[in-house]
Amino acid sequence: MPSEAQVAFDSILGPADYSEVNAAILEAESLNRALYTEDSLDAVDEAVSAVVWGLDITQQLVVDSFAEAIYTAIGGLVEINPGYVPITYISINATPLMSIPRNSIQTFTVTLNPGALDDGIVWTVNNSTFATVKGGGVIVILNKTGMLILTATDPVSGLFCIMPLMVV
Repeated sequence: MPSEAQVAFDSILGPADYSEVNAAILEAESLNRALYTEDSLDAVDEAVSAVVWGLDITQQLVVDSFAEAIYTAIGGLVEINPGYVPITYISINATPLMSIPRNSIQTFTVTLNPGALDDGIVWTVNNSTFATVKGGGVIVILNKTGMLILTATDPVSGLFCIMPLMVV
């Protein structure tokens, strides 16, 4: 048990400043983990886990080294696909409630944010009795009329676009 003098001394010193550590952790938590290799992400996670909380001002250099280690690990991240631009915008090239003929084959495309590539957009319809998906935006419209909901989804980001269509 610390002496009264030690407790008084510790209270005068005060805690170390963790503001840089907190900023580094916030940056680490905001990373798009889908863009980096598992090993390089592990280095960031280990640097964050190594932080010792509750140190006093006499150990400020140690606290600062935690932030530096996190930033160093972030700087050492290895991209899975250098130059990859994640999809942040997706739009189906069609007009809402556009009329499409039954018993037809329709091809739809998407517009993505600049630099992003369509590397696996997943196409779905809400009702397989109206239409079936052949892949790549090719939709086979069957012999039914009514509303069809077409969805294009980026499997990496989960971003999607929904387009209501009228089968006539």
